[in-house]
Amino acid sequence: MGVEEWEKTYKELEPTGKKSILFIMTDDTKNCDDVAEFLEKNYSQLKGAVLTIHTNRSGEISETVSGKKEKELQDLRNKANEIDSLESPYKVIVSVMMLKEGWDVKNVTTIVGLRPGVAPLGYLNEKRSDRKCHVVIDPERAPIVKQMFEKVANEHWSGRKIYHWLKFELNFKSKGNHNVSLSNIFLILQTHFYYGVFEYPEKSGNWYTGKHEPIITKELFDRAQSQLKRDQIVRSELKEFAFTKLITCGLCGSGVTADEKFKKRKDGSTIKYVYYGCTRSRDIHCKCGYIREEDLIDQLVKLIDKLDLNEMHMKQKFEEEVTRLNKFQQSFLGTKTVDKTKIKQIDLKDYARYVLREGTAVEKREFLSCIKNRLILKNKIVSLELE
Repeated sequence: MGVEEWEKTYKELEPTGKKSILFIMTDDTKNCDDVAEFLEKNYSQLKGAVLTIHTNRSGEISETVSGKKEKELQDLRNKANEIDSLESPYKVIVSVMMLKEGWDVKNVTTIVGLRPGVAPLGYLNEKRSDRKCHVVIDPERAPIVKQMFEKVANEHWSGRKIYHWLKFELNFKSKGNHNVSLSNIFLILQTHFYYGVFEYPEKSGNWYTGKHEPIITKELFDRAQSQLKRDQIVRSELKEFAFTKLITCGLCGSGVTADEKFKKRKDGSTIKYVYYGCTRSRDIHCKCGYIREEDLIDQLVKLIDKLDLNEMHMKQKFEEEVTRLNKFQQSFLGTKTVDKTKIKQIDLKDYARYVLREGTAVEKREFLSCIKNRLILKNKIVSLELE
């Protein structure tokens, strides 16, 4: 615990006429009182030398939280402010949160960083009652957590590749015997706790060096963050593909994703191809195959007459398009507007064919949202799910 570290600095400073102070921050008033009691019972040099202070979440000494009257609170503030003088009998402050008011102490040499709550993946909570908030390395999972950072930093693995590796190759499980989700993988890879520091409360700007053993170095953590940032920039620059998340793989039941491929022509120009295929989130070995966007659109156009459309929603979209066209014509061309009475004569399935061929990615996605049938991609063929 931090007492040993404090004792070293206390002996070092004593000949200089200065006093070393130990500061311990806890997560609630009960733990605050328990820690203070433990110190006074187990360390004779701290008998009667522990100052216990209850604060609110902002670090202010509060009458509501402490249950003390204003006069007693002012006495606490004075004791906290004067603790580094040789006349003060106190050597330790145990507080809920970091103190803000009445806190002008210069001789705090040891701050004990004990992270409250459940230990993150790769660590285990201590079960001993006298070691609350302490964590130890999980010998089974910690090496895997370290490899996650190494694979991102050194081999430039994506979060999804980490997910497939954990789930399908290692059959890795959390302490609760669950697979680690993709979102949790990204949370783990951005958790500072693994190299020895933590922020408490979260987003407070208060950072502490923990007493736990780090799993990785800060240098490895920083390199992993740089790779994650590059991946994020690449993902944000990708176009919004028209048919992703709206079609299901017919072989394994995963979703369908898209990718862009670029090919240089002999004349120096570049042609772009968009391919759709299974995400393989349910089966990494799925052999669904890939289909070009042009072929996918051709197949959808042929299926139009068989589709069960939400005609009211389609008609609303068409009317919005006509309204937008009318505004453009009136504002910039000064021409007559389209007669909305003719909208009833429009075949909505012809409009759907037009959207598939000429619409933007957003318009194509909106069209698919009007389809009541479920679309299946299997062996490069798009079909309707059989009831």
